[in-house]
Amino acid sequence: MRRVIEDEWRREQLQGLIRHFRQGAASRGLVLMDSDSPIQPMIIGESQAAMDLAAHLQRVGFLVVAMRPPTVREGTSRLRITLTAAHQATQLDALLDAIANALATAHV
Repeated sequence: MRRVIEDEWRREQLQGLIRHFRQGAASRGLVLMDSDSPIQPMIIGESQAAMDLAAHLQRVGFLVVAMRPPTVREGTSRLRITLTAAHQATQLDALLDAIANALATAHV
């Protein structure tokens, strides 16, 4: 219980990273689903495209999970991006750049 009280800075850090990530996605033209939580879903559409993008991201050093049917509705496959207070803004920027570049250059 003491840690919950004393580590308020972790919640503040995480909230700042969520804002940073959402603003960074918007500035790169990436559309995220509405979420104020550390889980930031990004609709990709087709299952294979989401899986291909997740695999590409893993090859370049990012662990992002693809969610696809039957977990989500057909045509709404997505990336499930999970942020933590341990992340740095530069890491989030690198992830966003990797996603934007992969989508722009059809690496998926």
